[in-house]
Amino acid sequence: VGIAGSSILGENVRIGGQAGISGHLKIGNNVEIGGGSGVIKDIPDNSKVMGYPAKNIREFLRDNKWYTKQLQLIQMLRFLKM
Repeated sequence: VGIAGSSILGENVRIGGQAGISGHLKIGNNVEIGGGSGVIKDIPDNSKVMGYPAKNIREFLRDNKWYTKQLQLIQMLRFLKM
């Protein structure tokens, strides 16, 4: 984990290996940062982020076509099990 600058970390922050935080940022409470992520903006409370630059997981999944297809497949399988 690399932290550059004077970032403020909230309580219960979990940072994955090889993640980097750069700048004077505020990381909220109950935040999870995925391994290898690059944080360059403030992160609000109760967030899970990943990627480079780090994005909220829902935004990351929405922007990534492969993950979107996998998510659709999972939702379809759940529907079929009902």
